[in-house]
Amino acid sequence: MSPTLTLTNPKQNAVFHVNDNVLVKATVTGGKSSELYKKNPVVQLTLQKNLAHPGPSSPLGSTHIRDLVDHGFTFKVLKKYLVISVKTSFYVFASYKDQGTDETAQSGVFTLKK
Repeated sequence: MSPTLTLTNPKQNAVFHVNDNVLVKATVTGGKSSELYKKNPVVQLTLQKNLAHPGPSSPLGSTHIRDLVDHGFTFKVLKKYLVISVKTSFYVFASYKDQGTDETAQSGVFTLKK
């Protein structure tokens, strides 16, 4: 099955600094006429380190799919997201339910700096 939710922002290789606002945006396969868009489930957004064994992630919050597609979700880069001496690349991970099935999507990998 092809992904029904695709995170389109943040873009691959983007760079953000502490206190920057990062916009997370998405598209839905089938657009606004899709069942997923009409059902409008809640999406949980998490900041995940781009490591083989990433360890704990940072919850960013939640929003409905329509809001994520139409307006996006913004989070502020906090110093606590940075880990000294560890790779500083991250991605946003989205999880939601579609017809009772757990589904996920992730953004391109981006960098956070001081």
